[in-house]
Amino acid sequence: MSVPDLAAFQLIATLSTSGKIEQLPSAALSVSQRFTGPIYQITLNGKRRIVCSSGALLENLVDERRFVKVPPATNSERPGPKGLLTACNEDPDWGQGHQILMPAFAPLPVLEMFTNMKDIANQLILTWARKGPENKILATEDFTRLTLDTIALCTMSYRFNSFYQESMHPFVQAMNFLFTENTARSSRPSFV
Repeated sequence: MSVPDLAAFQLIATLSTSGKIEQLPSAALSVSQRFTGPIYQITLNGKRRIVCSSGALLENLVDERRFVKVPPATNSERPGPKGLLTACNEDPDWGQGHQILMPAFAPLPVLEMFTNMKDIANQLILTWARKGPENKILATEDFTRLTLDTIALCTMSYRFNSFYQESMHPFVQAMNFLFTENTARSSRPSFV
C-alpha cells in the first residue's frame, strides 16, 4: 500500500479554502484529508512526513504487538538464558526485560531525560573542543561512551564520566566486549 502524497491535492485544498486566509494552512490540511484519506505524506522543509489524522488508525500503527524483535540466529539459538540483545521476541527473558524497561522509556519519562541527555552530549562536545582541532576523533569509541553514559545517567542516575578519563569505566568496557562478541558471534560458524 502506498501512502498518498498531499502535493497532488494541495491546489484543490487551497482553492477550497479561499476566503479563509487566516486559517489557510490548517483548513487546507483538513480539506486535503477528504481527498487522501486518514493518512498521507507531505514534504515540509525538504523532509518527508507521514501524517495520520485518524485516532483508530494511529492506535493500529503503534500497536507494539505487531512488531517483532529478531536477533541474529547464531546468538538466539544458543542454549541458556538470553539477554536483551540475544533473546527472541517470544522468549520469556525478553518479555521480562521488556516489561522492566518499557515504563522507563515511555514518552513522559523520556521527556524528563532531555536535560541529562544534553548534559552528556555537552560533555562530548567539550571534550572535542578541549583536545583541539588536531586531535583525531575516534567516533565509534566516543559515541559508545556517549550512549552508555547517557543511558546510565538517565536510567540509573549514575555518572561514568567517560569523557574525563582515558580508560573507559569497567562497566562500559564490559558492554563494549558484549557488543563486539555478539557481532563477531553472528559471523562465526555455529561449531565455534
